[in-house]
Amino acid sequence: MHFFGDVSESNVQNEPFDNEIIKTGIEEVNTLNEKYKIDGFNRFHFLYRKRQWNNCESKFIGWERKRGLLVTFNKYLKNCINDNFRANTIESQKMLMPDFKYIITLDSDTNLSLNSASKLIGAMSHVLNIPIIYNNTVISGYGIMQPRIGLDMSLAKQSKFVEIYSAPSGIDFYTNAISDIYQDYFKEGIFTGKGIYDIDVYNKILDNEIPENCVLSHDLLEGNFLRCALVSDCTLLDGYPSKYLAYIKRNHRWIRGDWQIIKWLKSSRLNEISKFKIFDNLRRSIIKIISFICLIFSAIIFRQNAYISNVFLGLSLSSITVIYILDIFNFILFKESNIYGAIYSHKKFSKDLTVIRQNFLKIFLEIIFLPYETAKNTDAIIKSFYRMAKKQKLLEWETAEDSEKKTDNSIFTVYKEMIINLLVGLLFILIGINNFYIILGFLFIIAPYIAYYISKPEKPKTNLKRKDIDELKDIAYKTWKFFEDNINEKCNYLICDNYQEDRKEKIVLRTSSTNIGLELISIISAYDLGFIDFEKTKSYLKNVLSTVKKLAKWNGHLYNWYRIDSLEPLKPRYVSTVDSGNFVRISFYCKRILKRKYVWRIWNAF
Repeated sequence: MHFFGDVSESNVQNEPFDNEIIKTGIEEVNTLNEKYKIDGFNRFHFLYRKRQWNNCESKFIGWERKRGLLVTFNKYLKNCINDNFRANTIESQKMLMPDFKYIITLDSDTNLSLNSASKLIGAMSHVLNIPIIYNNTVISGYGIMQPRIGLDMSLAKQSKFVEIYSAPSGIDFYTNAISDIYQDYFKEGIFTGKGIYDIDVYNKILDNEIPENCVLSHDLLEGNFLRCALVSDCTLLDGYPSKYLAYIKRNHRWIRGDWQIIKWLKSSRLNEISKFKIFDNLRRSIIKIISFICLIFSAIIFRQNAYISNVFLGLSLSSITVIYILDIFNFILFKESNIYGAIYSHKKFSKDLTVIRQNFLKIFLEIIFLPYETAKNTDAIIKSFYRMAKKQKLLEWETAEDSEKKTDNSIFTVYKEMIINLLVGLLFILIGINNFYIILGFLFIIAPYIAYYISKPEKPKTNLKRKDIDELKDIAYKTWKFFEDNINEKCNYLICDNYQEDRKEKIVLRTSSTNIGLELISIISAYDLGFIDFEKTKSYLKNVLSTVKKLAKWNGHLYNWYRIDSLEPLKPRYVSTVDSGNFVRISFYCKRILKRKYVWRIWNAF
């Protein structure tokens, strides 16, 4: 695994903090290599780029930003260029470096979930997916693959904004790679910058294809040229802006990037579906603009003609809300899924929300934020064309993490940033065609406050009422009584797998490694809740662990099933990765709890 430290833009070539980053990066990879030591080429390496002067940006930046980093690293791995990094731990082991086949790219806020790397490598290596190149074009197979992108659950409740906007499903393919319409119908997906690619194919196909200082959003082009596949059964967990203004800044960067690749609509090397993907991003960026123009036509230009005014009003509102309206009908009509009839209530037309209330919220927010988002989208498009004409600032970029940190969510800042909403709102109130436009104008005015409110960090809700606490404790005590009644010498202190009242033999005389783990955590929980004292806890743990020591094992692993009276493994004997994993995980958890309570000596005794 290689960790890249990409330089920030600067007015000088070297910043004082560069040395600190390099020092920390090298120390961290050294620690990892010591922990996961192997013979030969180390598993972990750190690389840090050099800044170089860019006339178009009038700054010292890393060459071509992220795209330049990938291009440089690809060629370095294949010995096409010499070391061009300011810090590079690979260089000292260059003679031991293997021939790398694939690279998996992740952003700093993306988590590589368990087994996802091996799944991606397996998918790329499958004989049907090996890329076939003809006339410098991938005509079959795939040179790059995009996994499904989900929201990291630890971020899902950061703010009301995240809760409303971030559910990863629907048709916005670029921001939420989950839908498979492109893959199903055209055998190609969309690459969003987080996935796996073949290094040799990347170097061959994209060599000299993208000019310097002109492309900001390179992911879509890379996916189009290398032929991208969507791997929907492999999920990466990604971050999401917690503030509305940070979200809009990100969209602004993306729109600029989309319009800067407009010239590839004429490329002879791209097929029609690849060109449509580029066009679709452009189309999406102008929907809000067209919607707002229709609203102005309705409220001002055609205000004397009620029929035409209403037509434009309908066009304006439906263009930005139709996907959520379809979702509402979908939920009403197909509440119950029928897997045999291929009707699924969770199939969605929009990208975000799953219930009627949330869909109405999105409709409401889409409407009241319309003036501001129209202004930002228009600004992004105009800036793109101006900069392309001047060949300046085409690589202007700010990472999502930096944008989040720099975004001030004070009420004054939000109102200042969304001033266009106030102006349009006042205009609608002053014109006052009818009550609808007056109400709409008022909503435009309060929209900045709503943006501020939904962007505030959510405080954890931990206040429970006394009756709720008492009820939970009562449930916990009754649950513990099941363990207390059934952890005894007769059963060798192992908990039974299940108990059924309507059966002659109410208790089954078998248990699994998962059950033993749950038994351990239940004993500690009972002590925490005051159901048993410390001496009783110690006695339970000693008895259970003594029995575990006696159990027959395979290479140290517990078998999946044992009789609790004779301790014999049940046939057929096998080790379950799920149940063994549960036992190991719970054992580690118990050990940490016991250490914290200064009673770790109990564990060490066994």
